[in-house]
Amino acid sequence: MQRLSIPRRRWLLLGLGLLVFLAGWSLALVRGPRPPVPRRTLPGRAALVQETAAPAIRAGATVLYRKVYFPSGRTEESEEPAPAALVGMRRQDLTLYYPQWQVESFSPDRVVLRQDLPEPWRHVRLEGGEVVVYYGRAGHLGPVLSRTGIAADRLPPVDRHRLEQGVDVEGDEAVRAFLESDAS
Repeated sequence: MQRLSIPRRRWLLLGLGLLVFLAGWSLALVRGPRPPVPRRTLPGRAALVQETAAPAIRAGATVLYRKVYFPSGRTEESEEPAPAALVGMRRQDLTLYYPQWQVESFSPDRVVLRQDLPEPWRHVRLEGGEVVVYYGRAGHLGPVLSRTGIAADRLPPVDRHRLEQGVDVEGDEAVRAFLESDAS
């Protein structure tokens, strides 16, 4: 085997290097431009910066608890001073602390929490000559839950008078018990 002279070896290495360079360049043209590499930050540092920028509940803040009952749409609200456990919490902390409530509005001085619940109250009254059960309470009725088929003329006069005014009853079991006592 014949040895290559030093100048020939340099030309061969230079040619191979040029060939590798051209192959890489053509591959880059085919793939297109690559997205820039993001700058590395310390783990959690960006989250820490965002977290400290978010407002937190202050001492002396108030919390409005709003319960909305469906399908009647009746609302119950109670506003109280924020418990000490909430002071310093941010909006996302509240969603973890109160998983069954939605944060409706948030500021360091006042938080509004909302909970949607099924309506526990039923309103029983006479309508169209029969006993009808509604979702909700008197003054805030929802849709009709059921038409019982119990005729008004089958009821004693005292019960008929009560049902003409309407009676609020809490829960389906209480409605059943009420109807059984009035229908008998």
